[in-house]
Amino acid sequence: MLIPEWTLPAVYIALMLAGYGVHVLSALCAPGRKGLWRLLLTLSAPLYWPLHSVAAARALYELATVPHMWSKTPHALTTLDVSEQSFEVRT
Repeated sequence: MLIPEWTLPAVYIALMLAGYGVHVLSALCAPGRKGLWRLLLTLSAPLYWPLHSVAAARALYELATVPHMWSKTPHALTTLDVSEQSFEVRT
């Protein structure tokens, strides 16, 4: 074995911390308003990451049980009726 087994937990922790460090640096270097609020959101990211696993598990469950359904999130609901629009055909 190339790496002794007793060092694997330390390697895993080092990789996790390195990944988190890259996340923090990239979030703080991104364009936009800098400040305490951005730092707090960046440092709280590990609390948000498990939600990705929950969303993926839900998506896989829905894919297996109802593959033709699409769980849509309502964004920018409007009162515009498509039948009221006029479309011109230009030649």
